[in-house]
Amino acid sequence: MKKLSLLIVAIFISLSSFSQKVDVKYFDRNGNVTNPEYAKYKELTSTKDNGIIETTYYKIKGDILIRKNQMMDMK
Repeated sequence: MKKLSLLIVAIFISLSSFSQKVDVKYFDRNGNVTNPEYAKYKELTSTKDNGIIETTYYKIKGDILIRKNQMMDMK
């Protein structure tokens, strides 16, 4: 019973420490927001529990990383 309780606590801690919100936007070649089927680029923005906002830009064809930014949420 003690091992089961320890396992449940370990699983809960690992799940809660990696929670984040991810927002995805798609852009055409001119930088205008568009539907995924017409997009040339995508932007992934994730807000982590520690207050860091990470924005990553990809070229969709070939899934090529273009740029990655990190900043602290000042709220």
